Amino acid sequence: MKIYKCLISLSLWIHFLKCKFAQIKTLKTFMRSTVYLFAAALFWVTSSSFGQNDYRKGYYIDVENNKAEVFLQYKDYSKLNLPENQESSIKFKSSPEGATEEISQAKVKEIGMSDEFKFQRFLIPLLKNYTNQPIHDLQNKSLLLQVLVEGEASLYAYHNKKKIIYFYKLATMSVPVELTHDVKTYGGEVVNTNSGYRRELYAVLKTDKLQPSDFAKIKYSEDDLIKIFNRYNKEVGNESLTFKNEFSKSKLVFTGFVNLNNSSVKVGNAYSYSDKKSLFSVGLGAEAELRTSAHWAFFLRASYQTSDYTLKTKEAEKSTIKYISTFDVDTKSIDVVLSPRYYMPIDRNSNLFFNLGFGMAIQSGSVSEVQSSRLTTTAYDRAPLALKLKTSMSINPAIGYSFAERYSIELQYYSIKNYFEAPAGFQDFKVQNNQFNLSLRYSFI
Repeated sequence: MKIYKCLISLSLWIHFLKCKFAQIKTLKTFMRSTVYLFAAALFWVTSSSFGQNDYRKGYYIDVENNKAEVFLQYKDYSKLNLPENQESSIKFKSSPEGATEEISQAKVKEIGMSDEFKFQRFLIPLLKNYTNQPIHDLQNKSLLLQVLVEGEASLYAYHNKKKIIYFYKLATMSVPVELTHDVKTYGGEVVNTNSGYRRELYAVLKTDKLQPSDFAKIKYSEDDLIKIFNRYNKEVGNESLTFKNEFSKSKLVFTGFVNLNNSSVKVGNAYSYSDKKSLFSVGLGAEAELRTSAHWAFFLRASYQTSDYTLKTKEAEKSTIKYISTFDVDTKSIDVVLSPRYYMPIDRNSNLFFNLGFGMAIQSGSVSEVQSSRLTTTAYDRAPLALKLKTSMSINPAIGYSFAERYSIELQYYSIKNYFEAPAGFQDFKVQNNQFNLSLRYSFI
């Protein structure tokens, strides 16, 4: 299946490159071909997403203590223990290319995938308050708890409809104990929060180096609790395992990159266009990416490049007068792109990714045009005409490959941009700039 997907991707981009270098006679033909290509790519990505064919090595233990090494569906499992999901099934394969199988969640005692995630089933004991009534509806129930930290002191989480409830278990305990956190509300607003969980944490996690001040500002949140549990395990000489559980976590990633730019430029006026000229340049840029899941992200990217070239139009004749224009272009451009990004995992450490964004090129610098006209043997050069630079919009599709979390390479395309125009009273001036960038990227994670 992976080979099949890669072949489809390769064939799509070969077709696109053909369109770029072929003698496409009209803008309409070019745009139609581009639309068809990315409609096909979008269809492929969408079908891959709905197909959910990504499975990775994991395991499960059933309630009869039978362990099975399987390939689990790679997705967000953080809501696995929600009440409404307790009757659902878990999909897996016995081999990467095998048929999809299912097991009822109720029959699972433990399930996990390396250090990505782990769930364990416990029977939560019945606890009572002074009225001899259950404190809440979790007691005396068999629940799959999400393991956050595993060690001498382990931390667990349970998702219910309203909030996340945390549990802890020391090595001497047989079952986890709830870390109590009561929130009182009135009229839909929080009026009081019980911070007794801090005293409870201190009572079970205190060491010679962990003092009351270390617990005074701990929030009832995953990040704060993971930190204090890991610190305790380290203090008592026990290495703890923290499960990433990154499927449902949003995170902001910053990336710097170098662009190797190849532009195909064509300029002209009302009389004639120049031949296309291929230009090479090097640009720099940065990107802020919000990763909302294992598959989806949104990013804002800015890149900088310069252009310095001269082009002549082909000779054109109008009313027995022949015209040739020379364009001198010296510009600086900041290209800003806003786009969603789809990640398609290949294995644990590498992904293919696809973008289809909208770009804005902000131009500065100078563009001038000198027009030479000739009637029989008489030649006349018009004074240089300064052209106006303007901000132009473009479509920015891209495909890339990321590996080892921090490194990636991306092939970007910028659709035709027209970024200068003549002053009022003159004929239209245009520039057509199709651009491919090979982007070498490093992410700060």
